Amino acid sequence: MCDPFLGTNYKDIFAAGDIASFFDLGTASRQRIQQWSVAESQGRIAALNMMGVMTPFVSTPWFSMRIYNKEIVKIGGDKPYCEVHMAGSWVSGKLMAYYIDKQDRVVGFASMGQAKKTAELKALLESNKMPSGTQVKQSLV
Repeated sequence: MCDPFLGTNYKDIFAAGDIASFFDLGTASRQRIQQWSVAESQGRIAALNMMGVMTPFVSTPWFSMRIYNKEIVKIGGDKPYCEVHMAGSWVSGKLMAYYIDKQDRVVGFASMGQAKKTAELKALLESNKMPSGTQVKQSLV
């Protein structure tokens, strides 16, 4: 288990990757995310901390996959959610799925064929400026 700086309970020992269970400041909960992109980011932050540049690890989990020659990207959604709102269709090649929690906050999303929108929404999610679930359902996004 690591602290927010990826330090272990041993002095000057840091962890990154699949073995690093860390306290996520963004979700205020313990996380262990087994994705190469997260491991790479953790390695960079752990290296900074080893050099004394104390930097907490803050990350928005994401992954992408290819299914039937269509790329699907999932960003966030690591916080509890109770509803998924879908917009678009698999057939059209453009699809958005928004993960909405009980407080009407969009805590993550998945996309297909929406690269520009995905980048814009990722930036909003990371800066806590994501539109509400109600706004998403009314197609104000």
